[in-house]
Amino acid sequence: MQWLSIAANEIQNSLAAARKYFLLNAKIDLESAQKRTHEILQIMTEHLAKQQWLGCDRPTIADIACFPDIGIAAKFL
Repeated sequence: MQWLSIAANEIQNSLAAARKYFLLNAKIDLESAQKRTHEILQIMTEHLAKQQWLGCDRPTIADIACFPDIGIAAKFL
């Protein structure tokens, strides 16, 4: 549940918001969105350094929920 919440809130309000800025010219605070993106990516990197998947010993809906935005993060930072 924690990682689903992160996907729905932190990722949507950081990385997904930055993507909307670049693709749709959305009016957002890009600097803030990019800062929050770096923070959440750091948290995820530290977590995934200790285990292969976000929630369990296998992929879950949380991994699927986070992957699309995280997979293309480098394009929008």
